[in-house]
Amino acid sequence: MTKLTELEKEKAITCVYYVAKKFECDTCKLEIAYDKLGRYDEEYDKALAHAKETQEFYSNLAQKLKEVL
Repeated sequence: MTKLTELEKEKAITCVYYVAKKFECDTCKLEIAYDKLGRYDEEYDKALAHAKETQEFYSNLAQKLKEVL
């Protein structure tokens, strides 16, 4: 098995952090839209929960990659 170079390791970690930040931005956009709605909406709640869970997953994955690589 071929080992990753330092540059490849950094790029892989950066890509995972990028995805985490994308979901963080999505969460903010959803929160703004939900606030403008001004009432409870189950679909927004589900979408917000999913975006937060996904952002947390990718953040944790990036941390683990940093430790492993």
